[in-house]
Amino acid sequence: MVDPNASRPSAAPGFPDDRWVQKDLTEVIVRLANGKTMRGYFFLGAGERVVDALNDDRKFLPFMDAKEEIRLLNKARIDEVEPHD
Repeated sequence: MVDPNASRPSAAPGFPDDRWVQKDLTEVIVRLANGKTMRGYFFLGAGERVVDALNDDRKFLPFMDAKEEIRLLNKARIDEVEPHD
């Protein structure tokens, strides 16, 4: 499992510091329109809430699953999101 409090690099390899955007991992349970349930993390900006990410203009949200694989979830296919503590 990912430690959301683990230290992160100050910049992504190969990118200058001004292009690196710090994201917080927020653990969630996502239910998709096809009935599949996934547990993992959304990447949220400082002060951003899950509801903010779900209601913004992006069509896809980055999601890291329990195997630490990153995938993009189509927001139109998300039926429900529950925070997980």
